[in-house]
Order: sequence, then structure tokens, then C-alpha cells
Amino acid sequence: MQSNFYRSILATIVGTSLLTIGISSAFASAYQDSFANRIANPRDPGSLTEFINIAVEAGQYDQALSTIEQHLITFPRDAQARLVAGRLYNHVGSYDLALRQIEYALEIGTLNLREIGQAEKLRERIGKNIGGVSGYISFTAGADVIQTNFSSSAAISDRTDFNPYGEIYGVLRRNLETPTDDAIMISIRARASRLFGDFDLSGGGGVFTAPSGRLSLSWEKGLPNSGISSLRMSLSLYGDYNSFQKNAAIQEYGIFSKFTVQPTVDTTVFANFGLADLSASDLLFTDYRVRAQAGGAYRLSAAHAIGATIRTQFDYTYGGTSIGRSVDGEFSYAGLIVSKPDGISWTHRASIGGGHIQLPDLNATPGTTFDGNFWQLRWDHTFELNESNRVDLTSFYRQLTLDDRSRNQTSYGVGLSYTYTFR
Repeated sequence: MQSNFYRSILATIVGTSLLTIGISSAFASAYQDSFANRIANPRDPGSLTEFINIAVEAGQYDQALSTIEQHLITFPRDAQARLVAGRLYNHVGSYDLALRQIEYALEIGTLNLREIGQAEKLRERIGKNIGGVSGYISFTAGADVIQTNFSSSAAISDRTDFNPYGEIYGVLRRNLETPTDDAIMISIRARASRLFGDFDLSGGGGVFTAPSGRLSLSWEKGLPNSGISSLRMSLSLYGDYNSFQKNAAIQEYGIFSKFTVQPTVDTTVFANFGLADLSASDLLFTDYRVRAQAGGAYRLSAAHAIGATIRTQFDYTYGGTSIGRSVDGEFSYAGLIVSKPDGISWTHRASIGGGHIQLPDLNATPGTTFDGNFWQLRWDHTFELNESNRVDLTSFYRQLTLDDRSRNQTSYGVGLSYTYTFR
């Protein structure tokens, strides 16, 4: 039965990759056709709009911008084209140029009421970015359906859980207006879930309402490049609360640093390190935790990227006793299927990962652990309907095999969520 599930998962991922390749091929053909139509009809607004849309969907923002700028040389008082140019410049982060185009479009005076509303809303958003303060708050509602199969010798039966949740997440970013784009950022997250918890896999867990949250203060700083395209550092102080079982929760306070290097436009490499105090946690032996992570990503084209990550986590008591650890790696593929400025976009990410884990036995003395291996397949889809509305769809399969076979388990499930964002 499991082999059938593996085959269905692999078939789904392969099918999605083929779908993505097919769509990309269709983009290439449509791009060439619209480009030829644009050349044949340089004064036709319809051919201009068609080419801009196709170029953006194919990820060719430079081509879209050069085309619209070329059009504006011939037709400088085309307000609609100015509005399109403003959207494009805003999309790539050129806020001064975006604001200039929006102001000119409104000044020309030929936009209709709907376009005026769009231009004024975009002008307000760009003004916030230029002013150095930006942020947003999002509200998410969703649910996961998870099937968990336990070992035949476990003290618990197989189960299917419906886990609804709600979340609020907010970010406030202050640009320090330095040559290296330094910034201070505050983020906050609050979440409430209804889920099944059995942290030590003893069979003694149950369904409970799980509150969780995080507050973080970060300093982002650009570093001297020395020939490297981009080199940045982020240093964060945070507090984290996470319920993992009824009447039990992790309370974590720590520091986290991240270094990102972008040696080429298509290549990103990163390394993270974190140290946290967990001594205030309930029903948890761990006093402090050390984390490290390294990885990178490479963009194959405007619509395709691959990545790899390795992570480690070590838990200790203040007396030096090892409580648990985890070492794992992951390979991923990310694809852009559809993208339009200020419109719908569809991206997806498929990943496979696994590693070694050591879990504490909370029913024994500190230092008593279970060792084993785990692996996971995951497939995520994100649908950006517009700047405010997003839908996420995910599916996964996990397998955990420990030296105590009574605690082995496999799980698979799907999740769906909707997010509304105020900017």
C-alpha cells in the first residue's frame, strides 16, 4: 500500500514538472508570436499590451520595461502606458522611476476613473517605500487534514485529524537610508490551532487547542562587496512560544544571525546560526539549543530554480547533558507558472529531504533518547490572486523510523489556506 502511495506522489511531482515545462514552452511560443506582432504593429496599443503581459509572465521584465520605454518615446502622453510602466518599475523595486511614471500618468489627465483609482493606490504604496517605512499585516485561515499511521505495537491507533487554524502576521520595516540599504525590522506572529500532539511518541497525546507566537527584532545590513554582487547580514533577537502537547509548550528566547551572498544574479548562498534559551519551557528537559544552517539556490531560468539546504540542531541541559539533536538535508525545485504585475501569479515548490534525529524520552531521566531516521516529500503551491489575496495549497508525506519500533510512524496529508494582506 505504501509503495502505491510513493508511486502516486512521484507521479504527481513528475506530472507537475511536465505541466510546468509545457506551460513554459507555451510561453516561449506565445512570447515569440507577440514579439513579432509588436514589431509588425508598433502603433497598435493592443499588441503592446499583449507583449507586455506575455513578457512579464515569462519573467522577461527587462524586455517589458525596454518595450514600454521605447513606446513612450514615440507616444509620451500615453497615460495608460505610463501607468503600466509605473507598475513594472514598482514590481522590480525602482520606486523613484515608478513614482515618476505614475505622477506623469495622472498629470496627463486621460485615465478613466478605475485607472485613476489604481494609480492613486499605487502612488500611495510607492510613497511609503520611498519614505523609508513600509510594512503589512496579514490574516490567514486554513486547515490541514493529516493521516497518521503508527506501529502495530504502539499504544495508539492510526488516526485522521482535521486541524483548523488561524494566524495573524505583521511586519514593520524602517529603511535607515544608508548606501548599503540597512534596515530595522519588527515582525510579530500569533497563531491558534486545533491539533493532535504527542511530542515523545509515547501514545499519551491528544487533541488540544495550541496557541503559538513569535516576536522578532532584526537588523539588516549590507556588507562591503569586494567584488561580490551582494553580501548581506541579518541579526535578530526573538521570543517564541509553541505548544507541542496539552499543558506543554516551548518557550524560546534567542539570537539568530544570517549571512547571504549573491555572487551572480542567478546564484544565492546563505549560512545561519542561532543560540536560544529554552529553560522556561514546560515539560521539556532542554535548557538551551544551538542551530546552524547552510544552503544555496540557483536560478536555471526566469521561471525555474533549484536549491539545497543542510540543517543541524542540538539540545542540551545547562549541565552539559545532550537532550536531542537533528541533522537533515533537503533538495528542492521551485517553478513560476504564471505571473502578471498587480495580478495573479502561480508558483510551486517540490522538495525531498531526510536525516537523522534523536528525540528525548520525557517519561525517563534527562539524557534518555530515541534515535532514528526520517524523510519527507513535500509539494507547495501559492496562488497570488492580487496584492491582497493569496491561496496556499500543500501536500506532504513523512516517515519516521526509530530504534524503538513501537514509536515508528508515517503521516501524509494536505493543507489549504487563505490569506488577506493589508499593506
